[in-house]
Amino acid sequence: MMALSYYKYAVNRWQIHYFITTKRLVASQLSRGDGVKINREIVGCNSLKELMEVTKLHLQNFDNVNVITAFDRISRLGLKHERTKLCDDRIFARLCQVATFKSEAMTGQNLSHMAWSLAKSKLNCQNWQYLDLIHVVKKELDSHIQSLSIQKLALTSWSVANFQQLKTDTIIDKLAQAIIRRGEQIKTGHDINQLYHAFAKLRYHNNRLYEIIDKQAELHLDTFSIQEAAGVYHSLSILTRDDTKLWHKLSVFIRYHILKLDGRGIANIAWSLANIGNKDDTFLNSLKYAALEKMKMLGPDALAVFAWSLVTLDYFDRKLFDAIAKESLKQLRKFSSQNLSNLLLAYAKSNYMIPKLFDSVADATITKLPVMESQAVANIALSFAKVNFDSQIFIDTLLCRMNQKHLIEWKLHDLADIMYFFAKMNCCDTTLLEQFDNVNVADWLKGPQPTRFMPHELIVRILWSLIVLDKHPKNIISTVLSPQFLREATTACGGALSNEMQCQLHQIALSIDWKNQEFNSNLNLLRSDLIKYRQTFSSSAQSSLSTSYSFHMDVVISLEKIIPSEFLRNEYITPFGYTTDLYFETDLLGAALQPQDLQAMTKAYVPLPDNGRQRYVLEVDGKTHFLRNSEEYTGPSRLKSRHLEKFGYNVIQIPYFEWAILESSKSKLQYLNLKLGRDEKISSR
Repeated sequence: MMALSYYKYAVNRWQIHYFITTKRLVASQLSRGDGVKINREIVGCNSLKELMEVTKLHLQNFDNVNVITAFDRISRLGLKHERTKLCDDRIFARLCQVATFKSEAMTGQNLSHMAWSLAKSKLNCQNWQYLDLIHVVKKELDSHIQSLSIQKLALTSWSVANFQQLKTDTIIDKLAQAIIRRGEQIKTGHDINQLYHAFAKLRYHNNRLYEIIDKQAELHLDTFSIQEAAGVYHSLSILTRDDTKLWHKLSVFIRYHILKLDGRGIANIAWSLANIGNKDDTFLNSLKYAALEKMKMLGPDALAVFAWSLVTLDYFDRKLFDAIAKESLKQLRKFSSQNLSNLLLAYAKSNYMIPKLFDSVADATITKLPVMESQAVANIALSFAKVNFDSQIFIDTLLCRMNQKHLIEWKLHDLADIMYFFAKMNCCDTTLLEQFDNVNVADWLKGPQPTRFMPHELIVRILWSLIVLDKHPKNIISTVLSPQFLREATTACGGALSNEMQCQLHQIALSIDWKNQEFNSNLNLLRSDLIKYRQTFSSSAQSSLSTSYSFHMDVVISLEKIIPSEFLRNEYITPFGYTTDLYFETDLLGAALQPQDLQAMTKAYVPLPDNGRQRYVLEVDGKTHFLRNSEEYTGPSRLKSRHLEKFGYNVIQIPYFEWAILESSKSKLQYLNLKLGRDEKISSR
């Protein structure tokens, strides 16, 4: 307005032109002079709000450096959710427009820094101003790659690897070729770490590129910090380059400096060893001492990754796991959903139950569950299932989440883990279970393929879980127990089904009413397969006996006062594959008899003939048969009882908590007689 006030004094057109030209020249000179001052103001901002205010005030005078500095500060200020709000900010949109206009005049170095800031910010804005900026930066970057120094090539490679919107095959190939040409200029651990991180994340395969980087890394290993060495070690593991000279030299270097590792470095080394399956106990013991000393330096990511890596390597140290749990509890509110699930799954797989940790994760999960990623939800549910952790609030919240989506919308692996959880808890609701009546198995087989398991394995696990929950969806059963499905499953699994899958198929078969014409037609076709599954199940059942020996023998001693030892069988294998703790037979009057050999006289999946005999199975049930801190049986324990009763056995269950309160021999004898439904001792014949 001040400039316009002079125009009224201009008497003709040339004077107006003179005033306008003079104003623009002065403004240009002032902007060049003010660039440094503006930059100082930008750098001095301590919040995104303050940064946007400075931007609004000076945007018309921003030069290239100011633009780059502004985006650099955006990447460093605020949390991710705070930065996301910028997508709707008008000042930020104008900044993107200015940056787009100026990008065409930026040098390769400027563009490299701009790309780094965009990658570090991790914004996912969909406004046209931001998308235009990304497009122009990508275009200009592509044309300037050949002019970049090795340091900027390393920085740009990192940015492209960490920002999907900058990633194109052309840019990646150009970066690789430029690095190959300038290979001899690679001289610092920082650049080597950035390069390896970038191309490992891109899963880029170019032996010539890695040979050059390896050579320079070996020559300049003395310039590496221990953290840079750990970073390169991690990247080599991702690329499975653990047979190179550089890998072995780094191993020696890291072992020598292992106590200098920070929290992230400790986690990276453990993950690297786990990723290639290298269980080096000496190395892991050294890593343990470093971790115990630096435990407070491990953040949520590092704690979760470290615990997971140790379990993957089958390395367990109680003191170390206690320390990880203790530190995790202190930082639990900072854990992401993925961190929570990875940490809990590590403890569950190690079968190391720390009640306070599981309780705290359950509480933290309930509030996040409605918005959690499906995989994290499934991993937490699987963790609870593995240790029989029972939380009714978690179950109710999870059921609510499950009923909000159709089954086909869940990834097959996640659905299988969640249904396994419900099966172990022996708890589900009819609304969810009824959805399975309308499932088309073909849709599951056509859907996105899981990475760790074949879809056939997961479908069998889902059906097994439903069977445990006493749900028998004919549509799924008829597909799974068909010759075609089992042939496809065997082929998909490399020619042999896993033991777990065979055991689940056997229990599914035990649950079927084979008299039903729909299933009976397949029985003869599947007979040889079903016999094999039963044999596998029987072997697995024997190896998984977990009842306390002292508890078991105490029951035996008391029972022998009722049933003489010559009529009593320990760890008896039924013709249906189940191994029972104790077994005996009586006549209809209750007199003990010598047990018959039933293997030969039993038809597959047909109840035993009574032959005037009562068949008794006594299950001595320790803590593993029950949900944690509960007197409720797990789903699989209930399934075993249902099957044994279905095929003609009288199942007597002796829970550890009932037996523990019996102090005298007399009280134990009375208890057993009561369980057997008798007031007198059963006489032997």
